[in-house]
Amino acid sequence: MGNVQEAVNLFENLRFKGMNPDVVTYNTLISPYCKESMFDDAYLLLNRGVAKGFVPNDVMWCILVSSVVKEVDEI
Repeated sequence: MGNVQEAVNLFENLRFKGMNPDVVTYNTLISPYCKESMFDDAYLLLNRGVAKGFVPNDVMWCILVSSVVKEVDEI
């Protein structure tokens, strides 16, 4: 959970300083959410980004799909 919190803090600091997150920023933040099986948080962040005009790329879909498949395989 520590890595996720560090990523969230960095993301919020960037936004506070007026920097607009890009696809790499979203990929970087959503990835630790998925690794920690925090799919609801990943989904919320994805939706927040899409609402602001972010378009998920192939890397994002690979992160999301592979994380969900891994989770299902462990059940």
